[in-house]
Amino acid sequence: MNMEMSSLLDSFTWQNALLVAGGAYVLLNMKGVPFVWHIRLLNCLKEHIILHRARKLSITTHGAQSLFYPVITTSSSPLLEIDYNLHKSNATYFTDLDINRVHLIATLFKNQLALGFMGGDLGIALGSTACVFKREIKPYQRYEIHTRVLCWDEKWLYFVSHFVKVGGKGSVVFEAGGKGRKGMGMGRAGDVDEKRVLASAITRYVFKKGRISVAPEKVLMQAGLLPEVDGKGDGDGFWTYEMVEEERKRGLEVAKSFLALDALHGTFRGNRNAIGVF
Repeated sequence: MNMEMSSLLDSFTWQNALLVAGGAYVLLNMKGVPFVWHIRLLNCLKEHIILHRARKLSITTHGAQSLFYPVITTSSSPLLEIDYNLHKSNATYFTDLDINRVHLIATLFKNQLALGFMGGDLGIALGSTACVFKREIKPYQRYEIHTRVLCWDEKWLYFVSHFVKVGGKGSVVFEAGGKGRKGMGMGRAGDVDEKRVLASAITRYVFKKGRISVAPEKVLMQAGLLPEVDGKGDGDGFWTYEMVEEERKRGLEVAKSFLALDALHGTFRGNRNAIGVF
């Protein structure tokens, strides 16, 4: 076998084989087709920016605890997302997260962001993200992505996301617009079937006004998402500032480990000694 033929066979991966079948696949599911992700993201932004749908969280209506309620989107794992292990490719989880997190960001900060939502003056930038895989997602399996606020510190706002099986044990959660639906919700011990969890991810964002970082607590206050510091809960069981702070600190214990990953940059050793360059 000559070198050119060997090189050709080496480059013929499962992904190449699946792309060859892409024409027939389009008839089944458009999700994995090139540029469809961009279209999905634009449709997501259109819903919040152009249509101005009334999806904005109000803690005066649903309580300060609703700041920690999730936004839920549904998806499935089409053929073009399947890897050589015949399950959803790990890399494709992040495209699902992009769409899901935009819905949450637009719902929480519709009036603060200068992204066309309502003419605010802040930007928001993704700092880092990581995903922990627990159970495989099989071809064409449907699943939900639940993303909510985990916590915040002086600089970063942290989201936690869960990929979960559709259906199963859960609780009714707030859905902007005043409706409830079946989902994981806040959850207490025994409320949620953890066997539903397929993967979990954490993401951190920073708010920017020009080149200056803006503290998340300040933005949350401006958005009306935090109760008054000296306020009291009411008879409907709404959380006080102290209860919100307790939940924030609980989430921060998890986020601290994620923050420690910044030390990874210091482990770079250059390319003076390498196994190979391809």
